[in-house]
Amino acid sequence: QVRYGKLYHYLQTGAHCSRGSLPTVDLALRVLCRNEAERRRARTRLAKSESLLGRQILQRVGESPTVLGSQLQLAPEWVDYLLAENPDPGWPMRFVMAGRFAQRCRERQLWSDLVLADAVKAQLEAATTQAGSRLLLLGKQGVGKERVAIALATHRKCPLYILDLAQIPRSDWDACLKELNDTRYPMVLIKSAHHWLGKASSLERALLQKWLNQSSSHILCTVRHRHLVRRHWRQQLTTIEIPTPNTELRLHLWQQAFANGVKSMGKVRWQMLADGLELLPGEIEKISQVTTKLAGQEAVTIDHLQQALEQQGYAWKLR
Repeated sequence: QVRYGKLYHYLQTGAHCSRGSLPTVDLALRVLCRNEAERRRARTRLAKSESLLGRQILQRVGESPTVLGSQLQLAPEWVDYLLAENPDPGWPMRFVMAGRFAQRCRERQLWSDLVLADAVKAQLEAATTQAGSRLLLLGKQGVGKERVAIALATHRKCPLYILDLAQIPRSDWDACLKELNDTRYPMVLIKSAHHWLGKASSLERALLQKWLNQSSSHILCTVRHRHLVRRHWRQQLTTIEIPTPNTELRLHLWQQAFANGVKSMGKVRWQMLADGLELLPGEIEKISQVTTKLAGQEAVTIDHLQQALEQQGYAWKLR
């Protein structure tokens, strides 16, 4: 693998590298296509759902802002399958057919950019060091539980699949659990998990227990309150509360949301805003989106931010 990595690096840069690198989309197209016309057609097909990228057999990794510059990596589950001594001949088809309920998350969140108390981040890191971790993330709506899951997946360099039980009819729950059993998703986020883990759940307990016991996936479940989950399940999960941010963290969230600044705000106004409005990360993100939309092609100003605050129902005067 290292030898091929060195070759890929040389083909892409013309320079030698002891560590090597993964092939880029551009290199793959140039090696596999005979001429420019074929490369154009192949690049168009990359975006389709039936392509290797669309089926998530190949993954784009790295920080490149362009498609062609992105590095390509074979999905970990396919590496395991291809290297297995006795591979299951039916597994590739089950992988390709999977995904009716669990959706692949394409977002990335750098661990260093996750605005969260250091103690909570350390707890999250420790809980996912071993394969097959089982986490129960508690917190209000908008506190950033999904963002935490995305950051963990990015940090651990494994694909994240998201399944929102609030959006799946009860009649499909058995089929949904079967999909999770048949497909080895590296990391799964179960939103609104109380539908399965709560006292009113109609899902067969033995089937759910079997999946939790046998799955090699990192499994993250999210609920708003601890009491929504039965004690039987809480005892099997590592519970981590995602708290509401304090003033210091809210200030960091505001600065992150407006990385290019806001004309006429200044440090004092930002501090007063963070002190005065006890907002959740999701609420700050929404205000940022509305503000940017109001500004359009113009530079964001304090007036745009004030208008966005008022539209979202916050009576807070910036001037």
